[in-house]
Amino acid sequence: MKLVKESLNEGSYDEFMNSYGTQLSQATHKLNSIRDRIKNGEIPEESAWEELDKLNMYDEAITRYIENAITGNENVSSHELAQASMENYNRTGTEMQMIIQAIEEIKL
Repeated sequence: MKLVKESLNEGSYDEFMNSYGTQLSQATHKLNSIRDRIKNGEIPEESAWEELDKLNMYDEAITRYIENAITGNENVSSHELAQASMENYNRTGTEMQMIIQAIEEIKL
């Protein structure tokens, strides 16, 4: 049974990467850019948190991932973003592209 679930996950991951590769790349670039601009003082932290508060309509796991990505010290990769999307899908059933949509809604 576990092998079936793993192969389904791998197929879904590959399909997600193939279907949303460009959007994943744009989303990771946006997250990394926001993080860098906050650290450089170009975006005040208060403004960033106010904007992130607007994402409260999304699953908590999605908003937490985005918050961690822009407050972390390392760049987020498309692979990591896709993996987080898949983990959230497996946990909550939320469509994997919702994380991309949430990132696109950030106006920073």
